[in-house]
Amino acid sequence: MKSCRIMRYHFGVIGVAFVLFFGLHSIFFSCTDDGNDDPAPTSTPTATSTVTPTTAPAADIRGTWSYIQSSNTGTYDQGTITFSGSTSSGSYSGFNYYEYEFSGNYTVHGNDVTLTGDKEWTGAFDDSTHMSGTWYYDSELCTWTAEKGS
Repeated sequence: MKSCRIMRYHFGVIGVAFVLFFGLHSIFFSCTDDGNDDPAPTSTPTATSTVTPTTAPAADIRGTWSYIQSSNTGTYDQGTITFSGSTSSGSYSGFNYYEYEFSGNYTVHGNDVTLTGDKEWTGAFDDSTHMSGTWYYDSELCTWTAEKGS
């Protein structure tokens, strides 16, 4: 079986010349072979990933949703928003109660939803057909809810 160990050396003038001539690998590593290799290993080594997978969207945001925005004084706005793109990002267009069209971009990360445009909406999926969250009207923290396909 082969084994290697890292060795430490103190450098003098001769040591520095040695490193420059032979390279670092020749003096920092010491390997041995005891000749006891398994000619027929019973398992194949496997690689493990150190990459953290991204969190998949909890639900598919794409399609048309009915929304209601509320402030401290009651319903502020309502209408529909249509999301297009991928399940994790894309664009949206909306049409509100006042017959105003608006648009922006969205991102979905796991359960979290962010809409950017004239105002930023943040929230989360409550289930596959319901979302809710917050947004600011001037400095007032307000809420919103949305239902898919209604």
